[in-house]
Amino acid sequence: MDVLGSIGNEPFNDPVMKRGSYSIADYLTENLSELSDEELLRQIDFITEVFEQEQDTIQLDTSRNIRILPILVEQVQKNRSVEVNVHLLHLFTTMCSYSEKFIIKLCHIGIINIIKNFMDSDNTSILKESITLLSTVVWYFVGQSKQYPKTKQFEIEIQTILLEGSFIPRLLSLILDGNTPDSVFVICLHCFSQYPPQINLASTDTKRILSVLSRKLTLTTNHDVIIHICKVIGRHFVIASRVIYLVSSCMIPHIIALLGHHMIDIVSEALHVIGCMIALERDDRENFDYTEYAVDCGVIKYLCSLLKQKSVSILKEALWTISNIIAGSTELIDSVINSNCITQVIAMLDSPDYDKLKTEAYWVFMNGCTCGNDQQIEYFVQNGVIHILMSLLRNEQQNPEVFDALECIVKAGDRLAAAAQAVQAVQMDVEILQELASTTQGVFQKRAEVFYHSYFYQCGVCHRYFYVGDVPMKYCQECAFPVCEGCDCSVYHLDYQLAHWEESEEKKSETKKKGRRKKKSSQAKLPAEKEAVPEGVLQRFKELLGAYLEDLDMLRLSSLL
Repeated sequence: MDVLGSIGNEPFNDPVMKRGSYSIADYLTENLSELSDEELLRQIDFITEVFEQEQDTIQLDTSRNIRILPILVEQVQKNRSVEVNVHLLHLFTTMCSYSEKFIIKLCHIGIINIIKNFMDSDNTSILKESITLLSTVVWYFVGQSKQYPKTKQFEIEIQTILLEGSFIPRLLSLILDGNTPDSVFVICLHCFSQYPPQINLASTDTKRILSVLSRKLTLTTNHDVIIHICKVIGRHFVIASRVIYLVSSCMIPHIIALLGHHMIDIVSEALHVIGCMIALERDDRENFDYTEYAVDCGVIKYLCSLLKQKSVSILKEALWTISNIIAGSTELIDSVINSNCITQVIAMLDSPDYDKLKTEAYWVFMNGCTCGNDQQIEYFVQNGVIHILMSLLRNEQQNPEVFDALECIVKAGDRLAAAAQAVQAVQMDVEILQELASTTQGVFQKRAEVFYHSYFYQCGVCHRYFYVGDVPMKYCQECAFPVCEGCDCSVYHLDYQLAHWEESEEKKSETKKKGRRKKKSSQAKLPAEKEAVPEGVLQRFKELLGAYLEDLDMLRLSSLL
């Protein structure tokens, strides 16, 4: 039956409602107190179904509909039937999930005390709905670790009641009670997981809770119970002050085994617990390393298997966990290397399908290079880590810690054979290092500049890049740039330039003088241009000349003339 179409004025056909903004109060009976329980249930179900509609189907005017809350809360305070109260509590939870304004208004009109009273009920339905509503209130006021200013006295008062009142003890009593039904147990765990991990828990309470959860986790096959147990553990017991109790409860091996479960939700929650524990620092006081413990329990084989998952969230958390393992001792790094999961991580970096995961994947190699020994670094180099780190330099995030990894690679190369040094220097994209050192800004730029100038140089003559350990380099103070052993920068020095200039000037002067002398001599040797002499005249001239030379016979000369 269409509840909405069978009550009152049929609001879904109302033109006001079609415009997307209306008040439910316009369609309720004015005096709910006069309604029987059955009639009131119909009204409650009507409102609930309106709020449960998809928001693209109907838009509620939250500010106008808040005014129905006092009317509804008044019905809870009356001696109504259990069924009416259950439906009302469910309606309040539904309204709160629609808008946070309903949470605030409900607290202002006394819902906290109503929940407190209902949590002592023996009725399972009442208990479930009251704790579910409490979960929403806890999430809003304390679950997000909100810090209210002193002017927000009401909010501070609600926080104090939720954190220091009787709610947490009541929740814990239900969790510790072996007779609590699974349906209520799950809701209690969910509500408890909304509280911040900073809540006060005595060590005795911590041990008792973990003991119950451990026994429940071992015996139950209820998926919801398993999921919420992992949620509570991840929220409250994987912190430095309580994790040792978690280890003592012997639950970790069981949670690690859940990483092979067929349900993705269970895997996700179990992985979060293990990942958070591995991320913790070693407990020197207890002389206990949580990462080593997890590895001894066989976590790496499950992590390698999870790298084949399609879920981005699972893959991201698995990579985060692997990167934290590989940030440990050399024995832990060997465990990761021997599992062959490194090749899987490299394949992710080479695939465009895993762009969202590359940040976590990069950390696997950065931690491996900064924490590994020379042989382990050599393994990463052989598997292309330099190319991977070079690609990280071009990443928009510009993580300065990449230079720690690069520096460890260079230093490891110095300690290994000379051939390894040359190979590593060739593999590094020195040009981009030099570019980053001179163009980018901030911490990243400073790290790039320090790293580049510590291990590489560019010859100012041939402009080639060199690793300082491969090719001897001298720094020319006059030229103000480094020079490789194959180049000579003296031609750029001032004394050389001056000497060369004087010699050049002398040569130019001599060339000019020679040019002038050659011009004069060439002008003197040039024969005068003469007119052509007729043959008869030339013959007569020869005869005259012969007579003159022979006897100087003037009479003959006269006759010839």
